[in-house]
Amino acid sequence: MKQNCRGFTLVETLMALGVVSGGLLILLGVLSSTIQGAIDHDLRRSANDAANAVLSHLLEHGGRSFANSLLVAKDELEGLAAWDSRKLFVDRGAEFVGTSDEIQARGYERFDQAHFFEAVLVSDTAQWRWGEANGTDTTIVSIGLTWPASQPDGAPTPAQQRSRLTVRTCLPQ
Repeated sequence: MKQNCRGFTLVETLMALGVVSGGLLILLGVLSSTIQGAIDHDLRRSANDAANAVLSHLLEHGGRSFANSLLVAKDELEGLAAWDSRKLFVDRGAEFVGTSDEIQARGYERFDQAHFFEAVLVSDTAQWRWGEANGTDTTIVSIGLTWPASQPDGAPTPAQQRSRLTVRTCLPQ
């Protein structure tokens, strides 16, 4: 007795490969977006820590009067010099906050500044006082964070190549 054993045709094989390949591409797409989401989340958490460090730094150095000396108008942001004295730099661990001069005084080299967030206190129409009727005097401050502050060769990173995050927070009297 002769058995009729037949293999898969070329069309069936190609269709099976197409289905498997499509499934793998979808899986890789989902995994890569998940990984990118985790990286973004980690950077945003670090940026939030940096904003909290800036706020603590402001409170330690005189609160609102110190903050007012650092305020930059929104229309000044584009023309602000790379190492302007009104900018604060925060390391990625949010352990050190200071101006570029303070960073250099601590011994950080220019290429190390690539590991810093750049923080600018932005004054705009969203800045207002809250709670004066209740006896508290609090100012809402926008902290614009961008990173990396500079490239490994020490040159400032162009604005369009930076990640950015704006944090609005309260600054008590």
